[in-house]
Amino acid sequence: MSVDRVEIPTIALSQVIERLTDRRIVVEKAVSTLGEAPQGLRDVFELCRGFEKAFSNIVNESAVANRIKEAFFSDRGLAGNVQRLPFDKLFSIDSVKKVQQQALSNVQHVMCCCRT
Repeated sequence: MSVDRVEIPTIALSQVIERLTDRRIVVEKAVSTLGEAPQGLRDVFELCRGFEKAFSNIVNESAVANRIKEAFFSDRGLAGNVQRLPFDKLFSIDSVKKVQQQALSNVQHVMCCCRT
């Protein structure tokens, strides 16, 4: 097994390290505005997991969980309203042709106005 070696100038490595350090400082400042700044990336992910767990507890186990689920998944909620949308009518060949013809006539009108 052969290993290909890539020569990278020392100046390039120091520039990369400098940019990464600058970026880390910017991220830490942004995080510190949200509260206590975590010590590392692992801490940030732990906070994200904690938020996800708290959010899923609210959605699944709270007193309003059924109302949330109903708003999104029931026939009276978002899922039902999306199913009742007339997609077949809106995306029929005739409807699409009509919209395309209107768009083309608008473009021609704009082109005529631009020439004068």
